[in-house]
Amino acid sequence: MKGAGRFCTSCGADLAGVAALAPTGATPAASDGGTGARLGWVVAAFLLVAVILVVVFPVLNQSTQPASPAAAAPGAPPLGAAPNVDLSSMTPREAAERLFNRVMTAVAAGNEAEARNFAPMAVAAYEMAEPLDVSGTFDLSLLKAVNQDYQGALDTAEAALQQNPDHLFLLSAAGAAAGALGNRERAEGHYRRLLEVFDAQTALAVPEYTGRPGLLPQMRAEAEAFLSRGGA
Repeated sequence: MKGAGRFCTSCGADLAGVAALAPTGATPAASDGGTGARLGWVVAAFLLVAVILVVVFPVLNQSTQPASPAAAAPGAPPLGAAPNVDLSSMTPREAAERLFNRVMTAVAAGNEAEARNFAPMAVAAYEMAEPLDVSGTFDLSLLKAVNQDYQGALDTAEAALQQNPDHLFLLSAAGAAAGALGNRERAEGHYRRLLEVFDAQTALAVPEYTGRPGLLPQMRAEAEAFLSRGGA
């Protein structure tokens, strides 16, 4: 459950927030021979997925998962500054998802300081909630990317791909993280695989796909754009 009832599919998230969170002055790996501009595009594309998660997923998910008692309790205090977040009454996964919502809301709003303040807490919460399902692994990879731990984001996605090599969420996360690291060959491999299996995968009644349908076209578009530009 992710923040049921707190977002709207028509709210029009400001993508300037994505650009604000892309690292400044970063350069791709020397072996890649790419440019800083390409890296910025990859990071922005990666975080655009996070914006879609904030804007689309919570509303769609209301019909498929009940709100947790901790999140829906009348009079529950809203999340405030990091020291004031009370997660003690939640399960580890509920706490992780609550923090994920806070980070991604900040990403969508362009609030870099808040996103990076909560991202390490959210990463730690997801790691405490392990073992994670595919959805949780995807969320953790995104959070590590927001925290500019692109190697960690790639490692998280690729470890899960060993067990589920054709899952679109994992291929997308791995491709974006590899691109952010400047590893064009690795990113292209994940993105090509995503396009190869896309139709077959979307035909499956997988909970992640049925619960987050708005992500799938975006993932395909990102893969196509990356490959058509040669990663540039």
